[in-house]
Amino acid sequence: MSQYSSWVAEKTELALALAGGCCRGTYADGAVILCATISAMAAILWPGDKNDKKRFVEALIRFPCNLDPKIVSVPLLAEECDVCRRRLQVSNKAFYLTGESDKTEGQVKNLCTPLCSHFCKTPIRGFSYAHLLYKEVRCGFVHEYRPGIAQLMAIN
Repeated sequence: MSQYSSWVAEKTELALALAGGCCRGTYADGAVILCATISAMAAILWPGDKNDKKRFVEALIRFPCNLDPKIVSVPLLAEECDVCRRRLQVSNKAFYLTGESDKTEGQVKNLCTPLCSHFCKTPIRGFSYAHLLYKEVRCGFVHEYRPGIAQLMAIN
């Protein structure tokens, strides 16, 4: 994998420059390049007909950077379940997606699953940063050139 490190570094530099306004670029331009880079590296690591989402998420989890990609977005999870909303103490009045209220999967399971049985390991993981990056940012920008609904909530 070390032979790809300079290629990844170049793509990262390009994405950051675009997101910073270089060549009239935008955050969306940078996000598309970074997500494509992650997908490319995941496809090299796990070639074949495997699910792109699974490969993308696995790459983020196995090779995390400055932020733990397994952290769960508590406001987005709580939006799906009233029991979790109460147990995780998320206000109905405002969902600010700042990361301050986010928790590990274990913390969420300990707080929610004793009273709420409809969330097993997989649905909780669907609200992890890694899954949200794929679903809301990567898919949103690649397929529709706009962020997904979670990103729109964070902006408003």
